Amino acid sequence: MPESAPSVASSVRADAEPTALRFATWAVGLVVVIAAWAVCANLGAAPPGRMSEQRCHRVAVHMVKSGAWIVPIDHGMPRLQKPPLYYWLAATAVMVSGEVSYAMTRLPSALAAVLLLVVTFHWAKRYGGTSAGLLAVVALLSTDQFQDNARRGDAEMVFALASVAALLTLQRAVESGRGRDLTWFAVAFALAVLAKATAALVTVLVPIAAWAVFDARVRARLDRGFALAVLAAACAGFAWYGVVLTRVVGAWSELVGHAARPLGVDDPGGDADHYRAPYFFVKQLPSILGPIVVGVPWLAWQAWRSRREIPRPASLVAGIAFAAMFVAFSVVPQKQPHYLLPAIPVLCVSLALALERRLRAATMEFAVLRLCVVGLALGVAGYGAVEWTWARAFVPGADVVASALAACGVLVAVVAVAIALRGREATAWRTLAIACALVVAVRAAHVAPWRATIKAATEGEIAVVDIAGVADVALVSRIAHVQAAAAEHRVAAWVFDVDDALTKDD
Repeated sequence: MPESAPSVASSVRADAEPTALRFATWAVGLVVVIAAWAVCANLGAAPPGRMSEQRCHRVAVHMVKSGAWIVPIDHGMPRLQKPPLYYWLAATAVMVSGEVSYAMTRLPSALAAVLLLVVTFHWAKRYGGTSAGLLAVVALLSTDQFQDNARRGDAEMVFALASVAALLTLQRAVESGRGRDLTWFAVAFALAVLAKATAALVTVLVPIAAWAVFDARVRARLDRGFALAVLAAACAGFAWYGVVLTRVVGAWSELVGHAARPLGVDDPGGDADHYRAPYFFVKQLPSILGPIVVGVPWLAWQAWRSRREIPRPASLVAGIAFAAMFVAFSVVPQKQPHYLLPAIPVLCVSLALALERRLRAATMEFAVLRLCVVGLALGVAGYGAVEWTWARAFVPGADVVASALAACGVLVAVVAVAIALRGREATAWRTLAIACALVVAVRAAHVAPWRATIKAATEGEIAVVDIAGVADVALVSRIAHVQAAAAEHRVAAWVFDVDDALTKDD
């Protein structure tokens, strides 16, 4: 490569300049704000698309009204299938706000989604810099499963946050050797257990075991201190079960049955009956990951090329954690798409670090880098146009906001191209991340809730929408569209006032 030709190395050195650092900070803040808005906007618009969300809502409201917070009660019976962490969080949101609505019982999940974006950014930034962190955040925000669970009022997003935080803090403890990092690992692991019980063993301990197989540093760190941290976290996380055993008659046999069901020992029936083949997640990856699924084969190739490197690249370490969770959940008989939610942020980190590592190798000429920026900018503009078309055509009242977001995203993408042509690649990549966040927000805040509403109606599930005291023409129009869609598909859709629904025993 000619000496005069700018390279990625020159753009990396530019990160040290005060102007570049200020823009990096500003870009990170803007992307996080856009992402938070995308997750939290119209939070109560879509009806509950799953029975788990309806159940969490009922249990949380019962906790607030009855004052009994230890044992979750649903339909007058103890609900022991899941630990109570999300019930407590949702009940707290309802109690503090004084508002009984799905928006409030979904709020803890939305806030957990924002925190998960921050943790993902921190993980990628720690090993790849600001550009890698932004790339990981945008990749996570664009995945369908993340957008779905961020707006769903159940334990999945809180569980994913605790699991990813546990893996990150342990990786820091391996590198630093500090007991403080092990303490934070124990706290995160305990919260993961309190969110979803034994599933935390798969999302936390299985990846750690896979790390230990491939990395001698991890094996050296799995000492007495680590064992004590795991034991303390398990005791704290499972302590609730000990309390339940003393308060609920027949709790032991019920808890044993719930613990054995994922292994195919018993048929739970109902919405928990989801035994599937080991290749289930392979077929579901496109719908789970969305646009970033195209990067999975490339990431696998990069991991294979760097498998013999010592020390192992950070992208390979994150990739091992994703592969461990993917394989573990695949071999468990009972599985659903959202089981992979804790693995998605780890995959996004691995993708971001692999791409950043490839760019930092300084083997690509400046013309190729400009071509990459232009190509991605065109992709962002096209994606924004598609989502804007969806929002304008099918989402009542969303056309103005969606149009503004899409237009800003396309404009910022054009600015990114102009910056790249001037030789400031690092700034161009960060500007492009802002453009990506803007156009993804069109889908996350408007299109995704509307699609969830239609799906709930056309699948014949009960659509519970809080319309008490709401003089919102757009919302009423949405409800009418749902009923029309349900009638067209010859299935039933019901719209209840939440306060009326909660007064019924059924």
